[in-house]
Amino acid sequence: MPTHNFSIIGNSEVSPAPEYFVFLPGWGFDGQVIELLPDGQTWIVPDRQLDPESAIDDLVGFLDRQRIGSVIPVGWSLGANLALDFTLAHPDLVQALYLLAMRQSWPARQIAEIRADLGSDPAGFMRNFYRKTFLGHQPEYRKFAAEMENTFITNLDLTRLEKGLNYLEKYDLGARSKKIAELKIPIYQYHGGKDIIAPPSEMASVPGAVRQMIKGAGHPLFLDRRSALDRHRKKAAIRHKFCRSATTYDDHAVLQGEIAEKMTGHLPSSPPATILEIGCGTGTYTALLAKRYPEAEITALDFADEMVARARKKLAGAGPIGFVCKDAEVFLRDREKRFDLITSNATLHWFDNLEASAAHIEKNLSAGGTLLCSVFGPETMRELQAGLQTVLGEEVMISASSFPDQEELGRIFTPLFDRVEIREEKIIRQYPDLKALLTNIKKTGTAGWHPGRHLLNRGHFRELEKWFKADRGGCRISYQVFMVNCRK
Repeated sequence: MPTHNFSIIGNSEVSPAPEYFVFLPGWGFDGQVIELLPDGQTWIVPDRQLDPESAIDDLVGFLDRQRIGSVIPVGWSLGANLALDFTLAHPDLVQALYLLAMRQSWPARQIAEIRADLGSDPAGFMRNFYRKTFLGHQPEYRKFAAEMENTFITNLDLTRLEKGLNYLEKYDLGARSKKIAELKIPIYQYHGGKDIIAPPSEMASVPGAVRQMIKGAGHPLFLDRRSALDRHRKKAAIRHKFCRSATTYDDHAVLQGEIAEKMTGHLPSSPPATILEIGCGTGTYTALLAKRYPEAEITALDFADEMVARARKKLAGAGPIGFVCKDAEVFLRDREKRFDLITSNATLHWFDNLEASAAHIEKNLSAGGTLLCSVFGPETMRELQAGLQTVLGEEVMISASSFPDQEELGRIFTPLFDRVEIREEKIIRQYPDLKALLTNIKKTGTAGWHPGRHLLNRGHFRELEKWFKADRGGCRISYQVFMVNCRK
């Protein structure tokens, strides 16, 4: 008999079929706590505290009975460990994996202290534990204390709490690392910079995961909108927007064209025999490469098929150029051929896991080879972000919010190459009005992806336009560009 009952929260009768998120809560909690998060996602949640010995089998049984073929596990704290184990045991059921506030390990001494305090005063200890868990999230804590805490305390299952402590105490992430590294499933890992339950210094190191430390966030990361639980949709969203803009890109991507011209001044003087261009788009930079190195064998790569089709047509007969339509991160991971020059204009900031892909770039680069790329930074369009925050009265994340800064680029590339040079440039563009700016973003496909949705109705549009005129003297937008030049 199952020891957990799972239920579906949200609308499971929509068309097309919804994505099913499985929420596996932290120690001392059950699935009800996800109701503190007001969203429209479809959740599968447990009705009681998790028993690590049976939770995975019970979940698999529930999915089988409901005929649900794939899910997105979201594991929080202890639930993150279980979500990872579920994924390792049943990778065929997992579309993407989110790990929130997962520790590398729990020291035996700390577990012993929890056992002692729990044994002397279970209710008092748990109330204090809940209070510390919600530090930094006072509105949610007040709601939890008013609507859930007494039920949680009344229904405490000390046997399950002890099993949870045993599970955490014995959990060996290192022993699982090899199997984790073999997963072909996107893993996203978030940790709070002010988490006192799972301190930032103890953030788990999960092989292949996209890791993000969220400044100012505490332990209940599922409540923080910066823990984007739609990040697995990022590539599809970006690909769609670039395909949609393929016919208008060249007329509006003036800035990208100017950066491509500047990049030619940093290209190696010694002609490379083989070149990989990442993110060829409609072929503007590809044409410059072919003109500079007419004898070179160029592989022009892009994941947007409409863009590749435009580039192939534009550069027909331009030389030995092979066009490949594939996700660059997958191409780099699986490729064995080495290139003398790997170069990219305004593309790497769209990568899901730049750190892992940088290692693959180094692997695909010949000895003595060069990596040259331009990367937009997080200060790009900061005026638009500030205006949106003022108008909407809430924190707003735009695409550039997740772009790497100079410090992160240095941290990623410096250990991999013998020589690394990163130069920053700030470019200012004046647009006739807000509509012209938004049109430029749409026609170039550079709206990208950002967590959540910020709907700009007509009233907001008018307010934002007034804000630009009053605060900025017009629609002046900054672009932060890094030129990264590495030698192997």
